Amino acid sequence: MDNSNTKIIYASLADKNMADKIAKSLNSRGISSGFETDLKGMNHLYILNEKDLEMAVDYFRVAIGEPPKMDVPEEWQEIKKLPMGHFTFAILAICIVAFGVGWLMKEKWLYDALMFGPKQKELTFSFIQSGEFWRLLTPAFIHFGFMHVLFNLLWWKDLANILENTKGAVFLGFFLITTAISSNLLQAYMVGPNFGGLSGVVYALLGYLWIYKYIYPSAKFGLPKADVVLMIGWFILCLFDIFPFGVANWAHGGGLVMGMLFGLFMGLKDKNTSNSHSA
Repeated sequence: MDNSNTKIIYASLADKNMADKIAKSLNSRGISSGFETDLKGMNHLYILNEKDLEMAVDYFRVAIGEPPKMDVPEEWQEIKKLPMGHFTFAILAICIVAFGVGWLMKEKWLYDALMFGPKQKELTFSFIQSGEFWRLLTPAFIHFGFMHVLFNLLWWKDLANILENTKGAVFLGFFLITTAISSNLLQAYMVGPNFGGLSGVVYALLGYLWIYKYIYPSAKFGLPKADVVLMIGWFILCLFDIFPFGVANWAHGGGLVMGMLFGLFMGLKDKNTSNSHSA
């Protein structure tokens, strides 16, 4: 065994054969490794170069049947530190209650009261024309199935919370109302009244954070590029109508564009403010 003083112990095993196997395997991969056995029979695995520590730990975890540690992107580490905003939580609660009563308990009257209009496409705007203006907004709060509500609320919980913590509850409320109504109107006009869900607003939040960070790179919060690509990729896939469930593509697209416009305006505004203060 190597008696170098630079040994970095990264794991311990009672099984000497397994320790020997792991050390030899790491050495075959170009990582200087070994193990030492103490007086109690415990085998301590070590490496000689600190830069190999993460790879050695991951290999050890796989060798003993555990998954390797997944690195959380730095952007998400910052987002997860934010306290839950009251408005963000209130919308979560509204959507959960509406789903529980209207979908799980099958209280049809609730969804009927929140839908954009009657099921007949030719009557899409009849309720709005008769003065039931809340229906411009409320389709955002109803969902059709567990995956639907889970997908939207998990994204809402984090993305909306960024806006509430950075811009305040009033701004988030205005953003929600504006993007929900505009995406709902576009979906209703293009397809009809049979839709629901917070995804138009979720895509607006995505568009906002994407463009805001692009325009104003020094902003503290932003989404990892991989998540932006994932959401845009999902949006494009849905356009081809390859899934067995209905997708409100016009609401998604309308929300995305509205959010990008919000992000462009606020990004330029905050960037100019920051530059004037530093001048």
